[in-house]
Amino acid sequence: MNFLVFPSPSNISAKPLASSFLRNLTTAELCCWKNDPQPLFRVERKGMREIVTDQKMSDHLDSFIELDLTQLECDANDTIILMNPSALCLRNPDHLWPEQIQGEFSSTQPDLLWMEDRKERLRGSPFAALLTQEELANYGHRFVASTGMVACRGSCLDRLFAVWKDILESNTSLDESIREKAVWNKVLVSLANEIKQKPFERGEVIPVREREIDWDEVRNACIVSVSDWKDEKAKDYFLRCLYFGHFFGDESGLMLNILDP
Repeated sequence: MNFLVFPSPSNISAKPLASSFLRNLTTAELCCWKNDPQPLFRVERKGMREIVTDQKMSDHLDSFIELDLTQLECDANDTIILMNPSALCLRNPDHLWPEQIQGEFSSTQPDLLWMEDRKERLRGSPFAALLTQEELANYGHRFVASTGMVACRGSCLDRLFAVWKDILESNTSLDESIREKAVWNKVLVSLANEIKQKPFERGEVIPVREREIDWDEVRNACIVSVSDWKDEKAKDYFLRCLYFGHFFGDESGLMLNILDP
């Protein structure tokens, strides 16, 4: 079983993401942790669970550290996909998750998958600020990991969260502009010899750079994330345009003719 989990600071920020996965017929169960008691959809959607919490939600992955994910009722072999809601799914994503054979993971499958930014390597990056010289020597060739999405085997989730929380709380004085991403890259490197991991398939899950949009990459990707964008208005505008253009746009102009006859 695959569980796709995302936080919701507001219904309007989470609905495009949820809708894009549901429209692409994912077999994963969508689970939205949210503050707003109003449902995301007026008509109930199969495979969509909404969990209302008093804890203030943000659109950052590290907001999950304090959540009680036991409510998912997942087991050791399930895959839990944590997502920043500033993303869209453009086609069916089920091929991205680790395969299970008769309910158990194959020994060749990774226990953790992360999103890489193939335009920047750790060596020389400000997001490597927390790495030791030894870690840089061993992992500096890696591409920088984006905070937009991670998929983790259920049996490894507690360990991931424990290391994540420890590193996050130990580096509160780090420059806020790089802190979340620097902490996340430190977490992955710290667990490199403990949890079997690798990046998602190249070109399938991509972080879009704020001022360097590669439209060929976007069109060919399965999942597109803008979690690293600083300009909230630009982020929302890009996602709205991509959502409506992808799901309702066509060369015949049918939807345009319906809306503006």
